[in-house]
Amino acid sequence: MKELLDVQELLLNKPDRSKGSLVDQIKSAAKRQNINLPDGWKAEVARRIVTHWSTTESDDMPREVLDKAEKLFKEIRKRFDGTAP
Repeated sequence: MKELLDVQELLLNKPDRSKGSLVDQIKSAAKRQNINLPDGWKAEVARRIVTHWSTTESDDMPREVLDKAEKLFKEIRKRFDGTAP
């Protein structure tokens, strides 16, 4: 992330983490630290998270994350199958 933003570190504090989604948390931290977020930063963060998750053992992943991922992929599959409302 720090290479992407060309800063030493983007630190999220407790108020940043209370903002809801990861995107909102990062925006809050960047604003507080006077960091301009470049175009494409959300896609790059998502790519890095997915890369990290793909190399993490499922036993090391929080159950909540796995449950949300399962729900997401079921919904995606429904849309491709044409069974979504």
